[in-house]
Amino acid sequence: MNEFLTGVAICLCLTSAALLCLWLHPRLPETHREERTHGVVKIAVGMIVVMTSLVLGLLISSVKTIYDGVDSNVHAFSTQLILLDRALKLYGPETIETRRLLSDYVERALDGTWPQNGQPAKVEDQGAGRLLDETEQSLKRIEPTTPQQRELWSAALQRLQRIVELRWTLIEQSGGTVSTPILVMLVAWLTLIFASFGYNAPRNAIVVITLILCTTSVAAAVFLIIEMDKPFTGAIKVSPEPIQRALAFMRR
Repeated sequence: MNEFLTGVAICLCLTSAALLCLWLHPRLPETHREERTHGVVKIAVGMIVVMTSLVLGLLISSVKTIYDGVDSNVHAFSTQLILLDRALKLYGPETIETRRLLSDYVERALDGTWPQNGQPAKVEDQGAGRLLDETEQSLKRIEPTTPQQRELWSAALQRLQRIVELRWTLIEQSGGTVSTPILVMLVAWLTLIFASFGYNAPRNAIVVITLILCTTSVAAAVFLIIEMDKPFTGAIKVSPEPIQRALAFMRR
């Protein structure tokens, strides 16, 4: 909801700047509307357009890379859960308690990261973390007696350590990376650009509609950047299906 309101605010800011300058231009003194003034404004705004395009492109590329990285880590997390549960199942009935704790952890993590009741996502859930710690303690209490059990126990412990590593990686990646000062600077540059469009444009309905469509499109692009910067919340978020499949496999 906050991201949506931010997008709406940016759209209103850009549209207001463009329409205000469109209304103000005929009321300016003649010296402010001469051709040489227009030329200087075009050159100055052209420089801002280039900088804005570079920053916008870098932000989109950076956010998309991080979003894809989180999605890849979620799939890797799911794979490690399935393989760990499989190793515990092959070990024998001694791991029933460990498997139950692991299943409880996955269910708690799934409900916290992708809540279904409208609650905010809680990636760093201390309760889920405690369940994972209890799973590790339960696994370490098991004492293998045969070579096959020792091999499965060692593999299970390594996979559990990998799961812990991936969990903290996802927690670190969930906070967002787009700097607020950079975002504010980008919006300020966009405001100047659209203000210049209104300054140079003739006053008619086609111009007004075009400016509104352009400001809406640019604000939507910034909104998408903000949305993808937080991959576990908002309208654009990483799918929980890999974790759901892992939990279904563990409950068979």
